[in-house]
Amino acid sequence: MRDPAKMAGNRACAKSIGVGSANGHNAKGLVSVFVTFNIPGRDCGRFGASGMSTYDDWIGAFARGIGDGKALVIFEPDSLANLPGDCLKSDLALNSENYPFSDAQRLAEVKDAVRVLEADPHVSVYLDAGDSTW
Repeated sequence: MRDPAKMAGNRACAKSIGVGSANGHNAKGLVSVFVTFNIPGRDCGRFGASGMSTYDDWIGAFARGIGDGKALVIFEPDSLANLPGDCLKSDLALNSENYPFSDAQRLAEVKDAVRVLEADPHVSVYLDAGDSTW
């Protein structure tokens, strides 16, 4: 039987998601699969963490929660395909006043978060390049 990927999209989930999860799977020869879904401004809206420092804290808690077992993290689906600049050009009529996120901020968040996650040699990170049917 295949275990589903575990979605993580809020602080409480980040602190508890991996407690024993990756460790237990590792004992069975399995790899745990997690999906992060909390980057600020995700889905061209005000979803996700409220800012970069909050996201840094969240991703740190998430990484610690994975444990020592082998894990694959599917990192923030569509976070690179839906950059903030693309959202400002979309039909959603967003503008910089009501959508205060930038492409540079997003790329910095991705870079920093991947660095934190990959600091654990048991963790592999998949960066989603974008798929509208994800």
